[in-house]
Amino acid sequence: MEFALKKRIEGDFKAALKSQDRFALDVLRMIKSEMKNREIEKGAGYTLGDDEVTSVVSSAIKKRRDSIEMFTKGGRQELADKESKEVEFLARYLPQQMGEDELREAVKSVIASMDSPGVKQMGQVMKAVIAEVGKKADGSLVSKVVKELLGA
Repeated sequence: MEFALKKRIEGDFKAALKSQDRFALDVLRMIKSEMKNREIEKGAGYTLGDDEVTSVVSSAIKKRRDSIEMFTKGGRQELADKESKEVEFLARYLPQQMGEDELREAVKSVIASMDSPGVKQMGQVMKAVIAEVGKKADGSLVSKVVKELLGA
């Protein structure tokens, strides 16, 4: 099991502590807390691997994107900007994300490999695409492209 990402976060936390980077400290402290909570859920002595750490970071980014939307609707732009800055900071811990064109090609290839799926098979197509692209694409973008290509 790989632990490189967790070590990288720990190292960045120590560097932020030394440089007294308040923003980085707050964001990294929150991520470390969420990782620790996930380890506690899994049981005593459990250590998260890179895939699980990536999942924790993805979840944190999704929460912030939801908050950005709510703050923007509520007219709280300063809070939305803070959340946007955190999303940008956390994104560096995710694998390189696929562009929409690259994702579109992957979805087309999955659809071609299936027996002419329709809108009713959208769930199956989504599952197959996510299995192929993994964490390299955001789920909402995958959903958008799949809907578009299936004509939903």
